[in-house]
Amino acid sequence: MFTKQITSLTLTGMAANGLFQNITGLHFNNDVSFLATLRALMYKRVPSGESIILQHTSSTYSAGDVRGANPRDCIRAFLRRQEIASGRNGVIHIHSFSGNEDGNAACFEKIDAGAVDTFLTGFKPMPDMVKFLEQRKIRSRFFINEDACSVLIFIERLDMKKWHLLQSFIPRYFPKYFSNMPLDEKELKLIKSLTNRYAPEYEELIEEAAKQFDFRTAAVRNALRGFENRFEQQELETVRYSINDYNQKIESLNRKFSEYYQIIRDLTTKELGLIAKLREGDGEEDSEFLEYFLCNKSLNLVNVSGARIEFIVTTTISSFDPDVFDSYIHKKGSFFYRHYETGRDYGNAEMTDERIKKLMLAIFQDEILKLRVCAAYRLDFANGDYCGLKNYNYPAEYLREHTPNQHIQHYACLGNNRQIVSDAMIRRDYVGAVSACCSSATNINFTEPNTGTFFMEKICAPDVGRIIQMPDGSTMTPVNAVKWLEEQEAAKKAKEVKHE
Repeated sequence: MFTKQITSLTLTGMAANGLFQNITGLHFNNDVSFLATLRALMYKRVPSGESIILQHTSSTYSAGDVRGANPRDCIRAFLRRQEIASGRNGVIHIHSFSGNEDGNAACFEKIDAGAVDTFLTGFKPMPDMVKFLEQRKIRSRFFINEDACSVLIFIERLDMKKWHLLQSFIPRYFPKYFSNMPLDEKELKLIKSLTNRYAPEYEELIEEAAKQFDFRTAAVRNALRGFENRFEQQELETVRYSINDYNQKIESLNRKFSEYYQIIRDLTTKELGLIAKLREGDGEEDSEFLEYFLCNKSLNLVNVSGARIEFIVTTTISSFDPDVFDSYIHKKGSFFYRHYETGRDYGNAEMTDERIKKLMLAIFQDEILKLRVCAAYRLDFANGDYCGLKNYNYPAEYLREHTPNQHIQHYACLGNNRQIVSDAMIRRDYVGAVSACCSSATNINFTEPNTGTFFMEKICAPDVGRIIQMPDGSTMTPVNAVKWLEEQEAAKKAKEVKHE
């Protein structure tokens, strides 16, 4: 058998494809000879209304993949989604096993277990074909359904030689077609040429066979059949498309009408509820929400527009993890001292590491002093939007005695209060939503070094305001506050010495 790839033949060209619409198939590694041979031999033998299709697939399985599987499941896997498995007539299906020796052997064992004839009804083995190929050291299995004019071939490592050899058995694949019309002398010669060592004779004979067909006439017939009616046909298709399109638009409009009527009913119900609620509130001078803002001196109303409210919270840090604070304050490389370690100068030489530590302990451990902060928020009860306001431009009067809560100022994050705010917004709990915002303003998370660093930048800045609240309620700058602590310590020591 020759090994040459035959990539172009008259019988597989564009014109031939138009003529042989009932004999189709795939090439193998760009070799089109099998389809050409089929068309040369079968064109006059396949009755009108019947067809032949050539297919080939391959698989690679290891012995471990196959040996534990059910034989029927293996056959199903080999032929998955292939037309021969669907029961179509007139199919030549070649399946190649491309794995190693053990894997291929295991696949053939599953085939020999007798699953093919149960999976594919009507297929019988062809042992003489198998024996013939075994003599040539080719492992294979052949199954034929004569009534359906279909054949299934399993072969090991399909190559160009085997591809040409399998073509020479075409008369064996279709005994039904060849019984009444045996091979003539030219056809027999063509078949034998497939087993030659070289390809020239086959190429010459297949091209000679092609001369019997009038491809030009077939091409013209296929191209121009019904041409005079194509305009009307296209117009008909266009009209039908338009009719269908407008029917769909009518259906869409009907659905929209139903949706809109339902929306109107829902809105009417809501309207009646709102009217009733407004009537209930007639004569009520001050609402709970209004009273909450009036009584809570830490709330500063900035703007109200419709159902949207913007406000600033002024408070002190009271929510933090003391254990986390303790682990960071005693660590020289923590964010409390990071700006000194990195050489960053905030211009306040008086805020030494020792003083920073003293101030932080007084605030977060001993709770003698408090850190005053502010945070801005916007709530929109109309659409449920809520947020802390990032990079907020605070008026100067707020910054005289407060520093922005850096977690909100830099990240607009409400932390654990986010869900509380969200739930309150859904319930239209105005007081609850604002109260949760107030809670978020009191929080500092020492596990976020960036946030802590931002706080320390403000505390150690030379122009920082009186952001430290003293025990008597007055306010001082961080420097003055730590000096006060030092004075208190000095006074205490002096008192202790006096009593000694």
